[in-house]
Amino acid sequence: MKAPRAFARFAQMFLLLSAASGAANATITFTAQDARVFEGSGGAHQVTFNVTTSGTSGSSSFRLNVFAQATGLRPAAVGGTSCGPGVDFITVTNQQFTVGSTGTFAIPITICGNTTVDSRLFSGGVSTDRDFVATLTPIEVPANSGLPVCARCTSFITIVDDDGPPAMSINSISVSEPIGVSKTATFTVSLHHPSSQEIRVNFATRDGTARGRCVTCATFDYIPNAGTLVIPASTASVTNLTGTIGVTIVGDTFTEPDEQFFVDLSAPVNATIAVARGVGTIRDTSLSIGGFEVSPAEATVQAGEAVPYYLDWTVPEGQVWRNLRTIDFRIRGGNTALWVRWEEATNLISLCQKRKGGKDEDEDGLPRNVDCTDGGLPGSTGILATDLARIRLAESSVVGSGPTGRDVTLGLLVEFLGKAEGHHKVEVAASDDFGRVDGFELAAEVDVVKPKAQH
Repeated sequence: MKAPRAFARFAQMFLLLSAASGAANATITFTAQDARVFEGSGGAHQVTFNVTTSGTSGSSSFRLNVFAQATGLRPAAVGGTSCGPGVDFITVTNQQFTVGSTGTFAIPITICGNTTVDSRLFSGGVSTDRDFVATLTPIEVPANSGLPVCARCTSFITIVDDDGPPAMSINSISVSEPIGVSKTATFTVSLHHPSSQEIRVNFATRDGTARGRCVTCATFDYIPNAGTLVIPASTASVTNLTGTIGVTIVGDTFTEPDEQFFVDLSAPVNATIAVARGVGTIRDTSLSIGGFEVSPAEATVQAGEAVPYYLDWTVPEGQVWRNLRTIDFRIRGGNTALWVRWEEATNLISLCQKRKGGKDEDEDGLPRNVDCTDGGLPGSTGILATDLARIRLAESSVVGSGPTGRDVTLGLLVEFLGKAEGHHKVEVAASDDFGRVDGFELAAEVDVVKPKAQH
């Protein structure tokens, strides 16, 4: 992707906001956000998970009780009153916060760091990260407020074990084939946690159904690349968690099936390898107003888990990304699980659905037969939800490549609900200010499976 990102989901920590009594006046709405913290090399430090409020009047004081306990498949050690052997965090109680009519306050919990590689292995011996449940109860609310409402009661917070060499993973991407020109597909190598040492790893492309350029090849799909990727050491002021590998895709004018090639990692220095092979899928498309790159190209998740999608759209030479009018992102199996639209003019992301009695798109595949609700800005507190999936705008982003750049990247964290079990296609479409429309093209695929039983 144009903006490298580390993508991993960790096991769950639940933040429960329970109701307290009060005068039935203004209603206070709580929305809890996600957080993730590195354990640290020693001593105590704090993780803060944010809770936003709306509906209060003026400056309001809240007294809150916070109770934290270990839970899930990767439980943290039971909280204590001070850091020491066997203590991962310290419980906090009866904290008081002051917020205005709309505001965000942070709830701190002390994390106990160490320099020992954790011997507790969870989730099949893959990770030493730990989780704990925190229950937040408002025990004193302003007199002018009614019963608190919890807009979001579930957060995902994990203590990341950052001792020992970090594990690295390479992602898989899906890229539309350019027509008669070339473009760069970008793979991202991510570290599980930062390291005080420089990280090095060898990489090399390898043919699958796609063919790399060679002396005897009459036609080819990409230009092979091999070398050593270096991720600089992290410092107190700079955290380095990712590096990128570029592979040039060579377009043609032939109609052909989608093709794949691979990027293999080997010989790591100061790190281990968790995912050694990245898959590049070249999608044969007929796009006229640019091309896309989507990660992950393939995913398998349990119902209730989320997938962080990154969609990068590049407009043709001589244009800028602000010439785009809309980008549509749709996930569907038998039925449409989720359909959202981003509008360049307003920067809003809206939830869309087909018109009653209509098709998902017109006969030519263009996404025009659709009604989209008023959306929200990336980073806001809104939630775009269907019965099958949802996107939290607080965890969404839109990043353009400057006033004269050709690329814009949408970051969408999609949570799949229980009814979404099955195989789904991820499709994208776009329109621009010149009246051109590219209909939906297959960009990725995802399988949603039943959650595993917890023992």
